Parts: sequence; C-alpha cells; structure tokens
Amino acid sequence: MMTSSNFELTQFGELCKHGRARMHMTRPEMVRKLVVSVKYVSVKYVSDVESGKRRPSEEYICRVTGILGLSSAEVRLAIEEDILNGTPSTENVLPFQRL
Repeated sequence: MMTSSNFELTQFGELCKHGRARMHMTRPEMVRKLVVSVKYVSVKYVSDVESGKRRPSEEYICRVTGILGLSSAEVRLAIEEDILNGTPSTENVLPFQRL
C-alpha cells in the first residue's frame, strides 16, 4: 500500500481518486458537485480523503459513490479492506450494511 506524508492511502481514497480521474474530474469540480449535499466540503477535504489524511463521513461516501458511478459492492469492499488493514475509511457506521 502506498503512503503519503505518514498517512496511508486507503482503499476507499484510492478508489475515489481513480474514479475521479476516470471521469476527468478535477477536485474543484468534485467539490462543486458535493457542496449541494455534503457540509464542510472543500478541495482540501477531497484531497485529504483521497490521501488518507481524513476519514470521510458516511454522507460523503454515499454521495461520492453516486457522483463517480461507483458500485456499492466495490465501495463496500474497499471500506472492508480498509477496516481489515487498520485504516478505516469512516468514523461512522459502515454504509450499505447487510441486513
């Protein structure tokens, strides 16, 4: 796993970074799409999530999943891998919980 300034790049962060790149979307463009529904989002926030410096809220995870067209299965897998590796993606409960 890659590291960045003593922070571990999370699987979720990497998934977001690659998803955003696949869509040719800059961080400021991502912020404009997120600001409608996610409080306290900035370019630095998006950068920090992608690099593993900040844990996103469940709201952020759900919104980014939709914006980037990620499947809930791949997001769930990335988050579960982060938890297993000791780098949980979110401080909140795991989204897309199995019933």
